[in-house]
Amino acid sequence: MAVTYGNLAQSYPTAGQLVTLYSLSSGNAIISAVWVCNHGAATTFRLSHAIGGATDNNQQYLAYDLAVEANETYMFEVPSTGLSMQGGDVLRCRSGNGVCSFNVYGQVQT
Repeated sequence: MAVTYGNLAQSYPTAGQLVTLYSLSSGNAIISAVWVCNHGAATTFRLSHAIGGATDNNQQYLAYDLAVEANETYMFEVPSTGLSMQGGDVLRCRSGNGVCSFNVYGQVQT
């Protein structure tokens, strides 16, 4: 099995739109961190983990309207075991102001 480490995905979503940040088609992934970089005024962001690509619902949220100050970067760090993803799982993100970039770091085993 091959293991890939590093930046797995990037996104710059439109304000108020929940979008797919990372989708794992097959294999397993361990997410170690998601970086949120706010390029503008203070805002909030959301992160969710949809098991099997399920439709958005409240139980999926890892962060919901978490504040990030103007022009600051926030690292959403997952504990030492990481966030485990299986084939079909989706990590989604949302920016309140539309000027936040999201970067996912971890490893994928295929």
